[in-house]
Amino acid sequence: MFEILIMVVVLTVLFLFLSLNLLQRESAEKETLRRKETEMKVENAIISFKSSKVYGTERSLATILSDAIATGNLSVDYGEGYGILNSTKLVTEFFDAYFDKRWTLILHTPLKEKDVALIQDTSASLIDEVNIIKSKVNEIYREGLKKKIRLKIFLLDGVGRSFDCRKFSGTDVEKECSLLKDCSLVGATPLEQTEEDWGNAIKCVIEKYNVSAVIVLTDELSTGSESAVCTSGVDMGNFSISFDVGLQTCKARDVPVFTIKGGISVSDCLNYWTSWCDYYFSSRLTPQSCQMYAIDLLGNKLKFIADECKGKYFDLTTVNPADAVAEIMRIIPPPPDVVFGHETPKDVSSVQTFVLDIPY
Repeated sequence: MFEILIMVVVLTVLFLFLSLNLLQRESAEKETLRRKETEMKVENAIISFKSSKVYGTERSLATILSDAIATGNLSVDYGEGYGILNSTKLVTEFFDAYFDKRWTLILHTPLKEKDVALIQDTSASLIDEVNIIKSKVNEIYREGLKKKIRLKIFLLDGVGRSFDCRKFSGTDVEKECSLLKDCSLVGATPLEQTEEDWGNAIKCVIEKYNVSAVIVLTDELSTGSESAVCTSGVDMGNFSISFDVGLQTCKARDVPVFTIKGGISVSDCLNYWTSWCDYYFSSRLTPQSCQMYAIDLLGNKLKFIADECKGKYFDLTTVNPADAVAEIMRIIPPPPDVVFGHETPKDVSSVQTFVLDIPY
């Protein structure tokens, strides 16, 4: 009797084992079949994505998406006859038809590189700083490109300009350099642009060149007046307007502004140009005291706009100008991936990943 019981137990265990094994095989086969069906569906979708023409056009969806990448805009204007095609809408409708709402398309190629503007005051007092940047600009530029960030240099034009884009001849940024013109204040009386008018230049590069971040290198108040800060005259009013224009634009467009302050400090003045510091020993208001006050005001204003516009302030009394620009380029994040479709499930084990090549 005991032997029969043992046999029954053994047979039961064997049956359960075989049944479980069979269920696992069936489950694995079903999963394999499901994956193959998904793979075939994806393969068919990819073929259609690359070859089938979007209704009313002579272009495939892959071509339209490629054009969106090239133009940097998800809505592509094909002109008369086709009009504007929204690639986001077309991609969503296309893949929803194949996979309902259970798909995500991640475009690892950003629509475009981020352009970062380096606005440089072109007064003679900044030539040394510019030469230092030039000595390392190739390295800075190439490191930026690795993150899809392109450094563009904008030199401020004006009557006191002491150098132009020839300063960067033979470097990687030679073709990325522009002489920035026509960014002056326009009011009841049009004002001539100065080589130090970085407030209006911030507005100009953001609106005209659609940059993603701005770096300002200067040793002067915007519009370039030192003595004006000690008066209530027109020049000081122009500085305030120019500064406010730059500040309002970067905040409205959510563009970070990084500032680098060059020029002499009060300690430099005390050490080398004591005649400029007579305001320490006299209550008389002098042009020299105005200039020293302007240096302090410049630092405060550059700090303020960097803080307000989510950037960072650098003072060249404590940092090398090339190192400052290099650090800024490291701080700026690369452009994000473009994501189409629907949220990916938290259980990634149920997610199948496929690579989709786009003709670009």
